[in-house]
Amino acid sequence: MHEFKNFTDGYLNKRDAATYTAVSQRTLDYAVARGELRAFKLTLTGSRPHKVLFRKQDLDIWIQRQRAGADLDGIVSEVVAEVRNG
Repeated sequence: MHEFKNFTDGYLNKRDAATYTAVSQRTLDYAVARGELRAFKLTLTGSRPHKVLFRKQDLDIWIQRQRAGADLDGIVSEVVAEVRNG
């Protein structure tokens, strides 16, 4: 039997994502609501999400975009490369 953790490598729950990015969980919620950041909502039973996961790579890109004077050309190049590579 596989452990759930094995399927979440490279992903962080909301609390850990907030710690990783040094922002509040609410800030992450706002970024998701504005479409700036992608989150994966896993619903195990019922209609409420039981676990929200953020991909570390998405968090890194989002943080780069938030920096003052961010290299937008570099960010776009990273995103395009990511899309091309799968």
